[in-house]
Amino acid sequence: MKNNNSANNPFDSNRNSLFGEPNARNNNSSRSWGKAPPKETPLTENLDNKGLLTQQQVIMDEQDQILDVLSGSVGRQLQIAKSIDAEVSEQNLLLDDMHDKVDRTDSRLRAVKLKLHDVSEKASVKGLWACICFLILTLIVIIFLAFYIR
Repeated sequence: MKNNNSANNPFDSNRNSLFGEPNARNNNSSRSWGKAPPKETPLTENLDNKGLLTQQQVIMDEQDQILDVLSGSVGRQLQIAKSIDAEVSEQNLLLDDMHDKVDRTDSRLRAVKLKLHDVSEKASVKGLWACICFLILTLIVIIFLAFYIR
């Protein structure tokens, strides 16, 4: 069941504000919808239908020219974007290659550091043993000299 009360239905009030009240429409106007016919602008008030059509064609031609310029600009931006994409792709390949090389170098560096640590530990232990042996030998010589010189 349809509710004819437009005050309670916001859709009807919106419709009426757009098209006018159903009974109050101007049925004599063939060019307009709504409450009143459109207002003529200074550019269109003295034109007949053919003149209006010609003016609209001129405006559309101007808009076509503007769109052609805009299309060229968008085309140039597309070429720039494709160039940037190609450059970024190339740089990504170079970065991936460098990343692989850095990973290999890092692995080698870790292995060398481990070997260097082992050598360092062995050298410090050998150095301590050499120092102990030298001190024992020096002690023996001093004891020998102390008993022999007396």
